[in-house]
Amino acid sequence: MKIAVLEADRVGSTIGRLWHASHDVTFTARHPAAGTWRCAHAAPVADAAAAVEAMLAAVPGRRSAS
Repeated sequence: MKIAVLEADRVGSTIGRLWHASHDVTFTARHPAAGTWRCAHAAPVADAAAAVEAMLAAVPGRRSAS
């Protein structure tokens, strides 16, 4: 299955790496230099969305003060 992980930061890249063992995974991120592309290929969001069967939108939420 072809899967896109949108916004592959901490959570998205972890899930994507696990899926990569048995699926074709494409990552997108605002900060590609962060090194999230080690196990699959990277693409702009529009390209990734056009070429996949499923997407994970792992967008960060608002951080709570602790």
